[in-house]
Amino acid sequence: MRVNSTISIFALMSILTLITYCSAEVWTTAYYADGITPVLLRDPNIPNIYVDVMVGTHLSMVVSSDANTIAWNGHLTIEAPDAGKGQLRPCGFDEFTYSYTESCSILPAAQSVSGMGRPPRIGFMDSPVGDHFIYMQGAHEPNTGEWFAVDYHAIGLGECRVLFTEFPAIVSPVERENPTDIEPVFSLVNVSTFTHAQTRDFDDNAVVDFKDFASMAQHLQDSESSHPNMPIDPNDFAAEYDFNHNKSIDVTDLSMFMDYWLRRTR
Repeated sequence: MRVNSTISIFALMSILTLITYCSAEVWTTAYYADGITPVLLRDPNIPNIYVDVMVGTHLSMVVSSDANTIAWNGHLTIEAPDAGKGQLRPCGFDEFTYSYTESCSILPAAQSVSGMGRPPRIGFMDSPVGDHFIYMQGAHEPNTGEWFAVDYHAIGLGECRVLFTEFPAIVSPVERENPTDIEPVFSLVNVSTFTHAQTRDFDDNAVVDFKDFASMAQHLQDSESSHPNMPIDPNDFAAEYDFNHNKSIDVTDLSMFMDYWLRRTR
């Protein structure tokens, strides 16, 4: 009877372990540059589609897990032509030395629970067609929580999609239903969508403030030209303040400016 009880306990532990492993999820969350304030969703019921941010804004994308897993590998990718609108780099990336500060890129939770295996790694690559790839490799049995942090930079107007993929656990041919099946290279976990609006931070001091308001106020009531069929002359019309692109800087543009009041870009 004692033997059966021991077997039952081991069986129960195995089932719980299997359930924990199978229910494990890895996901991404977008934060503003402070790494604390989350970027709001456009619709709370639709995940991974975020409210508009201004061109020039730096965000932090964090990869997290709700359970320990083994030998995790994944990618964050921006494919062309979206790569011309957004840019991914490991946290602490230095364009001059073409490197990054490792301690800033890997969060403590990515470290191994048991101390086994290689330490987590993160790196990036630009493809010849302009794609940005962030490669992340987790340690053996990493801690539950936030694993990796990546810088996201809004560099162009429009919609930009960030693909989050992970490599599935390797299954030996003996364990597969059909041993001749080819192992999938990766699986798509989610797609984060950002839309970049014209900046309101005209003096590039990282915040939309009174200086930016004063700069815009000088051009209120300006219009492109009394001849609508003539092309825009950038010397006569400050198009950077015409947010609704109606060739006039008016109260609507002022209202659209105020939508980003005191918003920070980094």
